[in-house]
Amino acid sequence: MELRFVEVESAFDYFASTRAYIGRHGKPVAFYSDKHSIFRVNLKDRLVKELRLHGISTMETGNAFLPEFMADYNQRFGRTPKNGHDAHRPLRNDEDLSHIFSWQEEAAFGQAVAMMLLNAFKTGPRNCRPTQLLSVIPLSIAAMGPSRNEG
Repeated sequence: MELRFVEVESAFDYFASTRAYIGRHGKPVAFYSDKHSIFRVNLKDRLVKELRLHGISTMETGNAFLPEFMADYNQRFGRTPKNGHDAHRPLRNDEDLSHIFSWQEEAAFGQAVAMMLLNAFKTGPRNCRPTQLLSVIPLSIAAMGPSRNEG
């Protein structure tokens, strides 16, 4: 389970949460989504009550509290699975999470702009043709953050 408070629900926040989960546990064979039904009725109600009981009213203190809340919640309500097999897969050496969880776009640039970009990043082909499509990958998800208009 991955919990975090964010200002805006965005693809970048899902990238960051999924990346953190995979970093701790490995790659799951599958993801399950309850389409907000269990979360809304059970976990969310308990979390709101716990936040009030602990006097937490900011996102920063809420995020600091979440690991404690998850441990307590799992201890109180968790069940031992019938099959204890861990279906997570280790990350392979060729799997770069910073590349996988990034916003990628293709854009056509003229020769001068393409060469300027390639020189600035010191990467990519040096024989770029006018209007050649280049894959543009931001260096950091955090740098793109919620200010990126996804819509």
